[in-house]
Amino acid sequence: MTCKKIQKKLLSFQDKNLPNNEMIEIEKHLKNCAQCSENYSGLIELWDKLGELETIDSAPFFWTKLSQRINDTQRSRKSVYNPLRWVPAALTASVILFFALMTGMYLGKSLSQQPLISDQTVIEQENNNLLSTDELEDYTGESISDVYVSLISNDSH
Repeated sequence: MTCKKIQKKLLSFQDKNLPNNEMIEIEKHLKNCAQCSENYSGLIELWDKLGELETIDSAPFFWTKLSQRINDTQRSRKSVYNPLRWVPAALTASVILFFALMTGMYLGKSLSQQPLISDQTVIEQENNNLLSTDELEDYTGESISDVYVSLISNDSH
């Protein structure tokens, strides 16, 4: 066994709560390892000092109330970490987020197309105005320069 495993089992070794083969193995290790042996000696010393302390009588039902509070605390912690508890909240948040995104996409698409349609309408109207000028209807087959001169002379009058 490694020193790390021995350190974890020293309390059980002291209380003799280990199988015989582990007890023998730890005894052998403590004989050969100065550091683990020193730690075990310190543990024995600590227990001896604790045994010298005077005991204090506790209030009636103190241990019963304390163990009940510990159990209640452990139950409440388990319920907080219960993943199924959060499913309805996560599902609701996901549905709201989905509808918000869809609404945003719809509004963005409809708002972005409106200016394009009105700009396109204005451009088409300008093109139609340019193409439907009445100035070229008076063309009589003259040369371009003659038409230009006649246009200029019409504008100046």
